[in-house]
Amino acid sequence: MTDIYHHLSLDNLRDLKAETLKEISRDCDAAVSGILSGMRAMGSLAFWASTSKDYDESQAMSDLRDLGESLMHLPRIVCALNENAQNAECELRVRKTAAKK
Repeated sequence: MTDIYHHLSLDNLRDLKAETLKEISRDCDAAVSGILSGMRAMGSLAFWASTSKDYDESQAMSDLRDLGESLMHLPRIVCALNENAQNAECELRVRKTAAKK
């Protein structure tokens, strides 16, 4: 299986305009924050659902499987988005420094 990280990582930042780099940085940071918030919510939901007497065991197993499948992919997605945001910021700093010279 290929790794989603390699499909999401950007490697052409030097070719992009400054405005596009700012958008990438902003949007990737927002996506990382949103995904991490969702992961925290999933954990909380799973924890509290496990203590509910009204939560059917077969539904719990199905939900747990779906949750596990999601969580298997999310860390690499977060890594790629975080790297994109950091690399875009770095490229902007490099350009700013070069423009001062």
